[in-house]
Amino acid sequence: HQGQAAQRPGMLALIAGDLPAAEAHLRTMIAISPRQADTHFRLAEVLMLRRKHDEALVSYRRAVERSPHQLAYQERLFRAERASGDWKSGLRTLEAILHQRPDHPTARAELGALLLITGSIPRGIVELTRAVEEQPENALARYNLGAALARSRRDLKLAARHLEAAWQLAPEHPSMSAALIADVLIRSGQAERAEALARQALASRPDDRKLLHVRARALLEMGNEAEGRPLLERAERGPASEQPAP
Repeated sequence: HQGQAAQRPGMLALIAGDLPAAEAHLRTMIAISPRQADTHFRLAEVLMLRRKHDEALVSYRRAVERSPHQLAYQERLFRAERASGDWKSGLRTLEAILHQRPDHPTARAELGALLLITGSIPRGIVELTRAVEEQPENALARYNLGAALARSRRDLKLAARHLEAAWQLAPEHPSMSAALIADVLIRSGQAERAEALARQALASRPDDRKLLHVRARALLEMGNEAEGRPLLERAERGPASEQPAP
């Protein structure tokens, strides 16, 4: 109760939006009682709000060191590491989360994606495959898995299946490229499905040159020269707004 009462001025300052006062109070509390994990965590949260990301990382790590089984601390630490581009530390944090909770709802998919970013493609595919098996409705995990399979040329049909499923689950997801999905569908011998997907995506982005180009390729692959050739020329020419003035 005394610890909670001591932290109250800092929390009141935070609620009032006075971040410098909240930070100063929490630092004072840490100086008095440096072993309190929760105080380090609260300070890290304030530091993130103040955009002091490097200092926040230090405070998150101190919170985790003092309370290694507190999952929320590790989750926030990972987000801060990801935001700072510290991939190696992020990998270690995700592995620690999964060691503590193997069925964590997002950590395995995050681990797989991060392994791909750091160049560990085979292991990334293994982790993403497991993540998709555990959560088949995870659109981004399916997209990352499909894209990795396509890049590694392991199984284009399987890659296309995951990519198309990801599109059906979340067609407006900002991290997904409809053009890439359609391209893999074409390469796996599914031009008609690629054309339908590209056409659907073009409904909201009619001047997207990559989508125009991949739909034209699909049409040509289907033998539809009458529609495909003009569309390909339009894609290569670009929208009217990009044309030089006469």
